[in-house]
Amino acid sequence: MTASTSVAVVTAGSTLGSGPGFLTPTPPSGGDAVQITPPAGGLVPTDTPNATAAPTATATLKPSAGPKATGSPAKTTPVASPTATPYETPTAQATDTPVPVASPANTTSIQVQMPAPAAVKPGSQATVQATTSVPGAVCTLTVRYRTAGSSIPQFPVETADANGAVAWSWAVAQDVVAGDWPVTVRCQVGLPLDDPNLPFAFATNLLSVH
Repeated sequence: MTASTSVAVVTAGSTLGSGPGFLTPTPPSGGDAVQITPPAGGLVPTDTPNATAAPTATATLKPSAGPKATGSPAKTTPVASPTATPYETPTAQATDTPVPVASPANTTSIQVQMPAPAAVKPGSQATVQATTSVPGAVCTLTVRYRTAGSSIPQFPVETADANGAVAWSWAVAQDVVAGDWPVTVRCQVGLPLDDPNLPFAFATNLLSVH
């Protein structure tokens, strides 16, 4: 099948139909006929319908919900850090400096002096003091008084201090017979006490008990 083509020939003074798809041209004066070939399917109306904008859908994005935490958070118990305790330097305490016992190698003689003790009454406190020429000498005290039955006290061995002084104090028994009783202080250089070859000296005085 062969497609046919319509040809319109327009001559001066001719008029074509006014229906759709036809033109009514007016040729220029003195000109020849103009051949107009319409497009296939006829002429297209010049009125172009207004384009209707298609509605644009606006998508609203919802934030994606993250996973929800379930359960209560675990409670952590704070751990107390150990506190360092500051180190305290011990303070030296004042103490009596012991006097070394005199060495017999450096001493060949010794002297002892003892003043008369103060008078005492039975049941009171008695004190005997003495001084030796050798600091650090070992000294003993002997008291010879009579009692109605109580024993005579045994006195400890004392070491003379840096000044050579030595002393004893004790309670006189209630049953001591009144009188003047001898007391003796003996000081020796070195030990043992019963060594007769070590230098020693003694002094005797009277203790009045009334």
